[in-house]
Amino acid sequence: SENGDNKCPKCGMNLVEMKDGSMKNSKPKLHSDKYLLKLTTLPQDPKAGDEVTLNFSLINNETKQQVKDLDVVHEKILHLIIVSKNLAYFDHLHPNMNPDGSLSIKTKFDKGGKYILFADLTPKGENENQVFDIPLEIEGNPVEDISMTPRNSFEKDGFTASMDTDPAELVINKPTEIVVNINRNGKDVSDLKNYLGALGHMVIISEDASLYLHVHPMEA
Repeated sequence: SENGDNKCPKCGMNLVEMKDGSMKNSKPKLHSDKYLLKLTTLPQDPKAGDEVTLNFSLINNETKQQVKDLDVVHEKILHLIIVSKNLAYFDHLHPNMNPDGSLSIKTKFDKGGKYILFADLTPKGENENQVFDIPLEIEGNPVEDISMTPRNSFEKDGFTASMDTDPAELVINKPTEIVVNINRNGKDVSDLKNYLGALGHMVIISEDASLYLHVHPMEA
C-alpha cells in the first residue's frame, strides 16, 4: 500500500507479497518456519457420519512453547477452511480456545476420503497471518467428483451471483479485479449486512488444493 504498511486499507486484513519465482519449483509458503500447527483428532481415526473433535496446537519452534495469544481477525481467532481434495466439499468453521491454549471444534464429515484443512490465524506481534494446510483422511466412501468446467454464474436459495474479472483473461503477477453482482428475482441486492467483519468473503483455492487465498470486497 502507499503508506508502506502491511494492512489492507479497506478491510484491515494482513497483506502478503508473493515474490517473483516463488511458484516455479514449489508452492509459496503460507506460514513462517517459526510456527508449527499440530492437529489431533478424537477419535484418532475419524469415520464419515461420526462426530469428530479437531484440536489444534500452535507451537513456536524457537521457544518450543505453545502460542496462546492470537489476534482477532474478522471477529475470530482462527478461521478453519475445510475442503475435500477434489474441492467438492467446502466448510468454514471457527474453533474456540481451550483453557490450555489449544483450539478445538466438533464437526462431522458426511463423506470419507482425503481432505485439506486450511487453518488461518495470526499470533500477536506478527505482521502477517499464518496459514497451515493440513491433510486429513476420513474413513468411508469418498466425496463424489464435481465438474471443474469454468463458470461465472452461481445460484443458491433464490439468489444468483454473477462473477466477472478485469482483465477477462487472467495472467499471473498482474493485478486482477474480481466483480461479483448478486440479484434476487431479477433485482440487484443492495442491502447486504456485515458478516464476520465484511460484506463478503471469497476463498480462492487452486485446483490441486495446494494454494489458498482469502479476500474481501474493497468497498462497502
